[in-house]
Amino acid sequence: MKRIMTLGVVAVFGVSMLTGCGESGGGETATPENITGAWVLESATGPKGDVVIVEGTTPELTVEDEGAFHGTAGCNNLFGTVRAEGDKLLFGPVASTMMACDEPIMDAEYAYVSALDVVTSGTISGDSLVLKGDDAELKFKRG
Repeated sequence: MKRIMTLGVVAVFGVSMLTGCGESGGGETATPENITGAWVLESATGPKGDVVIVEGTTPELTVEDEGAFHGTAGCNNLFGTVRAEGDKLLFGPVASTMMACDEPIMDAEYAYVSALDVVTSGTISGDSLVLKGDDAELKFKRG
């Protein structure tokens, strides 16, 4: 009887682990609290197309304890708020400085800000952060 109960507990635990991994996408749900810190953009797509990381630029995002964020899109500085609303993770409104840069950098910046502006969820796993929204996916590494 003891062996049957042990096998039942192991089976339930195993199914729970598999189900949990499938739902989370390999990480835990991102919240303003657990993504605090500096992040460097590795790749992104958004509603305005692929975010091309132009050589010599490093798009970054830093989330503060108070729910504020700031960073750079390659040329201009970004800032705004990040908040949880129900099961959603929302950035914005996204504001930026207004310096003019070379066209490829400005195009990449526009695509990056447009993607960040539509984020509605994210997952964090170790030093990786993935933010997602309508037609958008941004992948970051801890900076």
